Amino acid sequence: MNPNPRRQMTRRDCISRAVSLSAVGIPAYALSHPSLNANDARTAATAKSAVFVFLFGGPSQVDLTDLKPQAPVEIRGEFQPISTTVPGLELCEHLPLLAKQAERFCLVRSMTHRMPVHGPACSEIYSGREYFGAPITDQARIDDWPSIASMVQRFSERRSILPPSIVLPWYTQFVGQDKRIAGQTGGRMGEQFNPFLVEGDPTQEQFRIEGLDLPREVSLNRFHRRRDLRRQLELLGLRAEQGTFQTRLAESNYLAAAELIERAEALGAFDLSREPTAQRDRYGRTKFGQSLLLARRLVEAGVPLITVNWDDEHKDDKVSPHWDLSLIHI
Repeated sequence: MNPNPRRQMTRRDCISRAVSLSAVGIPAYALSHPSLNANDARTAATAKSAVFVFLFGGPSQVDLTDLKPQAPVEIRGEFQPISTTVPGLELCEHLPLLAKQAERFCLVRSMTHRMPVHGPACSEIYSGREYFGAPITDQARIDDWPSIASMVQRFSERRSILPPSIVLPWYTQFVGQDKRIAGQTGGRMGEQFNPFLVEGDPTQEQFRIEGLDLPREVSLNRFHRRRDLRRQLELLGLRAEQGTFQTRLAESNYLAAAELIERAEALGAFDLSREPTAQRDRYGRTKFGQSLLLARRLVEAGVPLITVNWDDEHKDDKVSPHWDLSLIHI
């Protein structure tokens, strides 16, 4: 993951990239875990969908997964470790439910970085690549590395009418800054490959996906007539062999958007009102909790990659609620 294009790719890099792309585009971080063997890697690569949860700020690992109880007081965490279902693996006393599921996840202790600035550090997680420039800004630039989500958006096979890569409920951004944090979109690959952004608060009863509703004055029948007119006009335009990559991409995006508008209501993947009340309560009636429930519905609908970014609904325009350390759960 060295940004230097002249660096020779190692055997480990090659295997890691191959396993990553054979699944849904998620970097094979698990390959760095010493207990993961080749059979585990092949099993991971057969996953049909993945939910990438980005906790935009969070408590330190010394308070959650690596409490160091035998270390001096100035180093160890203040909480007590508890046993889990995996012998030898301990977690914080405040994570009893996670401790009961320890055999279902892989705890990676080897992931690290040397980035002293928040934004570029976040970019390395979103893109899976070392930041390309000097760490002098948190904000996105046009030459950012493309995110994993945008790579899936571009190269993943479409399994349904839904986009292959969806982000919710926002792009992460620091309070007081006018641009999103680096590494979340198509970047140097192009904004046309951005993942589909589902922005908003799914706790609201009137929660709707912007862009999927037709304008009030345009009925579905009128929309169909417009599509028919467009098809007729296409006969007067460029022949297929005269098209360019950009024109074919624009046409593909248009067709996908039109089909999504026509069938979104019938699909119902974004309609949380169809979930039982007890289920919605179980996930928590917060923007983050309901976003995770929505991500589950999108997995069930066949979306390859869903990114859920932590968002604190209590933030204001002056004070950032985010901590200095981020934890990533895959």
